[in-house]
Amino acid sequence: MTYLAQTQAPSNWTLSSLASPAAPSNFPFLPIFVGIHVAIYLFEEYLRYRQRGSKSSSANPTQQRWLFMVNFSTIRELINMLPFLVIFCSGVFPRIWDLTDRSWLRSDATRGAAFIVGWLLASVAFSLPFQAYETYAICPEGKEKPALLGFFAERGIAFVATSAICVVTVMIGVQLISSGGPHLWLYAWLAVSAIILAGYLLLPLIHAKMCCEFYGLENAELKHQIENLAQNQNFPLGDIRTLHEPGQGCGVYFYGCGSKRLVIYQEGRIQDKLDDSEIGKIVATVAHALGHWNHSHNQQTLCFELLHVFVLFLLFGIANGGKDIIARSFGFAQPEESSFVSAMLFWLVYSPVEVLIWVAKRLMLRRFETEADQFVVGLGRGNGLRGALSEQMQKSGKDPDPDWMYSAYHYSHPALAERLRMLPGHPHAAEQEQEEVKVPLLSK
Repeated sequence: MTYLAQTQAPSNWTLSSLASPAAPSNFPFLPIFVGIHVAIYLFEEYLRYRQRGSKSSSANPTQQRWLFMVNFSTIRELINMLPFLVIFCSGVFPRIWDLTDRSWLRSDATRGAAFIVGWLLASVAFSLPFQAYETYAICPEGKEKPALLGFFAERGIAFVATSAICVVTVMIGVQLISSGGPHLWLYAWLAVSAIILAGYLLLPLIHAKMCCEFYGLENAELKHQIENLAQNQNFPLGDIRTLHEPGQGCGVYFYGCGSKRLVIYQEGRIQDKLDDSEIGKIVATVAHALGHWNHSHNQQTLCFELLHVFVLFLLFGIANGGKDIIARSFGFAQPEESSFVSAMLFWLVYSPVEVLIWVAKRLMLRRFETEADQFVVGLGRGNGLRGALSEQMQKSGKDPDPDWMYSAYHYSHPALAERLRMLPGHPHAAEQEQEEVKVPLLSK
């Protein structure tokens, strides 16, 4: 039989058939998977090295604490990498799956659920010492430490809730994969897209009704300036509410399909009497939110998420045709009998793609923040924005000036100093503002 005859498309062609001629039966999925994850680890360690270098010359106690956190994460990630290499390089991974082959776990769904719960339990037990050390040993000064019993109770509740969600997801997912047919990827994408759209429209309304206690904006001057700003930008402002959020600097969000409700949240209620600088900070923060609305950032983020899940399920549909090849590479003898194993191995192989997608999303969100900042500057509210950013950073306790590459990889928002540098007319504002925020941050 010729190669042409072997690869000729059947009449009932499906997306999963793309994988059959594309990958040879001995394609080294496992070595490539391990190699990519090691490369990601080394790249992240290089970023920590850069971040460490940007802090090592400072004698500021807060900077030294951030330096210690980077060193701590280096040790933690190295220790996390060791069991990863042992599990996937020694052939132990298929043996772990074999442990679920018990008489009372005969179905694929129940074995998958037991495997996930066991994996989560091992992950919690492995990470618990690091979390405890981070909570009690390197907790910032002035921050209240939870009681030891409360610490373990919180982790226990989180484990039970996560396990319950994963078990339900596995039970439903395995049944769908087993009976979904060759076009399951398309149906799954449509269903998840519908859920994302419903969440985009309904979750803010549900959260506002059930979880928030709003107050009216009593400061007349502030309300007048916000209404004028919204009117000048043709923003469909409905009403203005305030929200008490402990430990938060001033922030703004809006929701609603037609007329928008604008919510200003900060620690404590907005006072009846505010000086011009305080009003300027709040109005600049509102202008920043209007900048996101003006540039349709929420809609672009929604489109990105829909494209994200489309890529995920498209690749799943393609990989489903070569699931046996992937499973043999990972050391599984009879993978065709387990839909759970096929889905799990696909997610492992796909996970490096997920890293690239999340990096792309962070870069997109950082660009959105820059555009919103420039929108505020264009309205003549740059000074208010500068004050609002400095105040927010004082309350958050985050590093105001990390290494640029470390920040771009890990953070969805540009750092304080980076945002201040982009404000026109103040070339040295970043250094001045950084000195101003160091002293308040010592108490964090």
